[in-house]
Amino acid sequence: MRGCISSCSTDAFKMSKGTDEVLKVETEIKKWAEQRKATLLDERARAMADAREARRRAERDEEDRRYDEARTAEREALARARRESERMERWIKERERASDRMEDELRTFALKESPRIWQTVQFLRAEIADQDGRIEELKDSCRERGIFDYSDDPKFVETCRKRNRLVRSLRRVEDHLVDALIAQRKWHAEPFKHEFEATMKRALEDGITESDLIRSQYEEAKNEM
Repeated sequence: MRGCISSCSTDAFKMSKGTDEVLKVETEIKKWAEQRKATLLDERARAMADAREARRRAERDEEDRRYDEARTAEREALARARRESERMERWIKERERASDRMEDELRTFALKESPRIWQTVQFLRAEIADQDGRIEELKDSCRERGIFDYSDDPKFVETCRKRNRLVRSLRRVEDHLVDALIAQRKWHAEPFKHEFEATMKRALEDGITESDLIRSQYEEAKNEM
């Protein structure tokens, strides 16, 4: 009987010790699992943080790239605009020089071959300048009266029409001079082709007729005013 009790006690002790060890192992496993879980969460959080930082860096890099591209495009556009402006400025100066040369040559030719035509040219230019002054005065007058659509003012409209008629008349007279000058150039280049001489003389004659008629018409109109 005693042997049975002793054996049972021993078995109970062993079972109790075994249970403690199982519980201890289970506790260790649970602890390891929690630590592993925490580690995985930390790793995931770091990965997400790294991904966010990578996106931010990529966005900043893209913004910097676009900014650099925009700055480069702006500099290139400014350089093109500067080159175009310089080209236009050179072109305008060349045109002005060519116009001045043509004016000098035309005046010299007209004074030698037909001073009457040149006098009409000067007369018409003076009349145009006078109309330009009147147009500006009428604009000022309209603005003072609160009129900003100048086409509503009859005097302004009539003055502009008169100026336009003067300009057309001047162009017709100058065209005769230019035709005569071109014919003279060709005649000097090929002196044996007398048709160029005839063309020059005919252009001058037509220019004299035209200029005398135009000048007389405008002088009569001025006298009637």
